[in-house]
Amino acid sequence: SVPNYAKSNTDKNSYDGFENQDSSKNTLREHLEWQLNLAQINDSDKVIAMTIIDSLDDDGYLMGALEEILAAVEEDLEDVGIEEVEAVLRMIQSMGPAGVGARDIQECLCLQLKQCNVDTFRLEEAKVLIDNYLDLLAAHDYNQLMRKMKLDQRSEERRVGKECRSRWS
Repeated sequence: SVPNYAKSNTDKNSYDGFENQDSSKNTLREHLEWQLNLAQINDSDKVIAMTIIDSLDDDGYLMGALEEILAAVEEDLEDVGIEEVEAVLRMIQSMGPAGVGARDIQECLCLQLKQCNVDTFRLEEAKVLIDNYLDLLAAHDYNQLMRKMKLDQRSEERRVGKECRSRWS
């Protein structure tokens, strides 16, 4: 069951500043709530966000469907639609740690790649791999993966070696 946050007492003066955060003791939920308190969002979106956060498992994956989250909040919030729930989920997915709020491993990896710098070595190839060939990677079918991605092992080994030498020299 999804908790109801619309009737909870949210104390806007309960901010616990950055300097008071002890990451060694924080749970994922506490870390996300702390980030949420820094966000400039309206009360309705905060209710949706807290409901989404409570729908995450210990690894940060979203366990419920967005429709379930909508059903949990719409009895107390007026004019909330699935689009608003999706928008709040995207906001949570932009928080740390990278990949939080994903519904499956593919989405988790895509979220992590979105947070990489654009000049990250082989970023575009990683995106293609995750979008199109994750099943081959999971099956350890590297030969077919290299064929599908039009990669040659020897030239790739040389290219990676050259890239590593240039970055660390």
